Parts: sequence; structure tokens; C-alpha cells
Amino acid sequence: MIHELGLPYNVRLGDGLSTGIFLDQRENRRRVRELAGGARVLNLFAYTGAFTVAAVAGGARSSMTIDVSPGVIAWARQNLEGVSADPALHVALEADALPWLKAAATKGERFDLVLLDPPSFATTKKSRFSAEDDYRATAAAALQLTTTFHAAPDSATRASTSSASGRPMHGPSCWHRCRRRRRPRPPGASGSRPASRCS
Repeated sequence: MIHELGLPYNVRLGDGLSTGIFLDQRENRRRVRELAGGARVLNLFAYTGAFTVAAVAGGARSSMTIDVSPGVIAWARQNLEGVSADPALHVALEADALPWLKAAATKGERFDLVLLDPPSFATTKKSRFSAEDDYRATAAAALQLTTTFHAAPDSATRASTSSASGRPMHGPSCWHRCRRRRRPRPPGASGSRPASRCS
């Protein structure tokens, strides 16, 4: 176990790259902790739930932690237990993030803070994810689950990736905003229409 900014995390430092925590995300976890007060938080591609731990410590009222691996979801539950998270409010779920996103949108699920930190490449029985090809669309889909997306003309979600090339995000392991902007309709049309883009 290690402690970061006073929070405990279960790690396996002898397991190569699968240590259970990414040290380059330390400042992002600090930022999530600052943002999470009173929020309903969604953590996608959550790995061992380190971002959720930070959110719980920051006062998140509830959270959903999603990863397709049963092993790392069990690990995430242990990490959440370490900060005394109520399992009825802070749920760690074994699920494929991509189909889960679609189902959540259909059900009208809403979150105040969405965290998206996918691997550069992953395959499951139901889907295939490549940061090179799919990151922007996945980030846009995640944004549509946020409460602010539906309540304000401009809103943001927090997203990062470990993609080596950095092409989809203009730089690896950096936070980027996906914004909902209003674009004018063609002449003669009334109102405005929302459009999602990632930058």
C-alpha cells in the first residue's frame, strides 16, 4: 500500500506495468478531489478506481466505477473500502464501458463529473477500442451523460489517455475538454442547435 496526498492505494510494485496506479496522474487525482464535492461521479475505463478514491475523498455524493476486468474491479472495491466508501452509494461495476455508455444514455443516466481515461487499445467480447480511432467519439458520448451538457450551452468533461502517439488528444496523459457549443442554424431557421466536439 502507498499513500498519496493522504489517501491509501493498494499497489503491486513488483507487477511490471500493472502496479495499480499511474503516478503521472497524481495531479489529475488531486484536481478530481477538488472538483468532486457533492457530485455524482462516473469513472470509465477505471482500472483500480484511483480517480474514484480521490472523488470520494473530495466529498462525491455517489459514484459509478466501470471496468471490464473482474480482477481490477475487485481491486477498485478494495481501494474504495480503504477510504470507507459506502458500497451502496459508490458502486464498482464489471462492465464493458462502450456498450454501458450506450445503455446509460438510453436510460437517461446523468452524472455531474465524468472521468474518461481509456487504454491506448483494448478488445472485449462485445467491442474493440483504439485511442487512435475511437477516443473522440467515446469522449463525446461520455459528455452527453453529464448534467451540465443538458443544462447549459457550454460544458466540459475530464478526459485523458495513455496513447503513445497523442494524435487524438494533441498530447498523451493530458486533460482535455469536450465542449458543447451552439452553432447558428442556416438562414431562415429559428433557434440554435447543439454540437459536440473534442479539442
